[in-house]
Amino acid sequence: MDKKIEHKIKNVFTSSVSNENKDTGCTLIYFPEGGIGCVDVRGGSAATREDHSISSMNVSGWVDAIVFAGGSTYGLESASGVMQKIFEKRKFSTLFNDIPSVPAACVYDFRNRSTACYPNIEMGRKAFDFLQADYVEVGEVGAGTNVYVGKILKDCVPEKSGLGAHYMEFNGCSILAITTVNAFGNVIDFSGQIIKGSLDQQGQRKSISHAQSNTNPQSGNTTISCLVTNAKMTRTELNRLAIMVHTSMARVIEPFHTPFDGDVLYAVVPNGEQKEIADFIGFSSACSLSMQKAVLSVV
Repeated sequence: MDKKIEHKIKNVFTSSVSNENKDTGCTLIYFPEGGIGCVDVRGGSAATREDHSISSMNVSGWVDAIVFAGGSTYGLESASGVMQKIFEKRKFSTLFNDIPSVPAACVYDFRNRSTACYPNIEMGRKAFDFLQADYVEVGEVGAGTNVYVGKILKDCVPEKSGLGAHYMEFNGCSILAITTVNAFGNVIDFSGQIIKGSLDQQGQRKSISHAQSNTNPQSGNTTISCLVTNAKMTRTELNRLAIMVHTSMARVIEPFHTPFDGDVLYAVVPNGEQKEIADFIGFSSACSLSMQKAVLSVV
């Protein structure tokens, strides 16, 4: 069932829209005052747009919005709709500092459907029109409308997944984790038990580590994530945080970062009030836990 995850981070708005047939959708994370972002790409089959604008090799790292899109690479078009809306909001200014930075990543969501629709410019514009503060809608919505996990074993079928989120606070810092889980592997809980993934013919979930079955490499898998926090950090610290959080997700997705996944994680600190970090290692562990719980929330 779709639900809402409340958060208390200022200058962060989100929305998730799907098409009428619930075939596909996109999720928008918007920062009206802008922010500093970075990206960590670990999957072997990533498909993204504008990632270099916030890579550690880029000078500014400025970001206005992040888009998660269904429809594989076709769906990246929805980011153009978001850019159009920001362009209009800025009264069609073409000054360099007014050009939007809208990185986007996509998931392959054509599995188990016969339609060829994908998030287009109009859907991106719609997502901007439906932005809301204070909560994230999760479930089979937005980029999580038609995604699956557990596509790893022969003679097994995957289970439906979705868009997950989790919010927590650590020593006065706010942490918001958002993820669309379309993984090749299974979702596992903190005890190592599969809670969503490869189902055999008897309806039992099977692990690659224990099943007497061959793997079945399938293309079209991706977990896209975004960590948003009001913690005050340098870009170097933010980049390291993104790496640590992305790595930690292997605790709840098995296997992760395979050659058949397009795993991407964005990390953003919105402009505005920012909190000092007294303990970076403790804070990064809290961020990792929040992202892991965001993955588990799709169950």
